[in-house]
Amino acid sequence: MTHAHARPLISVVVPAYNAEQTLAFTIASLGRERDTKFECIIVNDGSTDSTRALADDLARRDARVRVVHQPNRGLAGARNTGIEHARGDLLYFLDADDWVLPGGLDSLARACERTGASFGAFEFRDSSGARRILLHEPTLPAFSLPQLLDLHFVIVHSTMYHRDALAHHRFSESVGRVEDYELWYRLAAAGVTWTNADSRVCAYRCRPSSMSRNDSDMARSAARVISGGFAVARTLPESRRAGLDLSPQRETGRLESSAFSWATRAAITSSVDAGMAIYNELGRTRLVLPDRAAGAALSAVVSGLGQQPDPDAPAAAAWRASAREWWSALSEAGIASPSLADEAEALLLARARDACAALSGAEALDPARPLDVR
Repeated sequence: MTHAHARPLISVVVPAYNAEQTLAFTIASLGRERDTKFECIIVNDGSTDSTRALADDLARRDARVRVVHQPNRGLAGARNTGIEHARGDLLYFLDADDWVLPGGLDSLARACERTGASFGAFEFRDSSGARRILLHEPTLPAFSLPQLLDLHFVIVHSTMYHRDALAHHRFSESVGRVEDYELWYRLAAAGVTWTNADSRVCAYRCRPSSMSRNDSDMARSAARVISGGFAVARTLPESRRAGLDLSPQRETGRLESSAFSWATRAAITSSVDAGMAIYNELGRTRLVLPDRAAGAALSAVVSGLGQQPDPDAPAAAAWRASAREWWSALSEAGIASPSLADEAEALLLARARDACAALSGAEALDPARPLDVR
């Protein structure tokens, strides 16, 4: 592994499919990494818009940028192609509509040198990229298999890997969606630990029209991946399984938690019927409590609607009404107490105000400037 005093080359893999609106902005964010050695590999995954020409132009302007063109293989396949073309000691995956915050690559690289994988805090942004809507700042100093089995939340571009960690692992091109978690379960089972970079490293653009908006497909994929994670963990030697609760009851609880989150997102962004369909198919194994209901609703507002969860903003009236309708439906179905709507709303409003207060007190990091031509 590279010594801490050396500056390892970071290979930034950017899958791009019909990304003409955001790709230049994403690549420009790398121009802020002035003291970090990196190469950028844009994988044009069979785009039908002007992404191909745009990517080629970005490569002509900067020798650190290379482009690979391929027929469409999906997000996992594009990332795998990027891995095969990477020359760096460290690997970083950046989607074509998101971006790196200043110093993000360096922070992740330093933490990655300790255990071979790292993660950091990140910002949720609205669809324009201009407005921060939530900060996600994990407090764990590190995470590994036990935390992943507890559904510890990270996103792919808040993580970095030494190439040795991925020597025998690739993103699954058959799992459908949630392919990042599927890989993480296998890496964790192989002994990988992610070290906290203790820094905000990237921004995630919340776009209602993005791929993750198909909540029912995402919920089913998440269920398959979670069960797969437990299955992989159960194959470990007994010494590695010591202290892990891999019981069917725990697995069922994690599946239900995931289903409820996706169901709440569908209920708030689409309809109560859509949410109930997901929950009836994949969840409904335990009583819904106010704390969990409020947390799932806050997540739905941010990642599903792409809105800052300001409960006093004009746009909040719609999502507050949708949340109450959802909670009332759960009570009527007998899977929550009659007081759920009132109790969950009080918790949601308090958490939303806290989240907005954290935004106002945090430093705003400019997302990008024009790419330095080298």
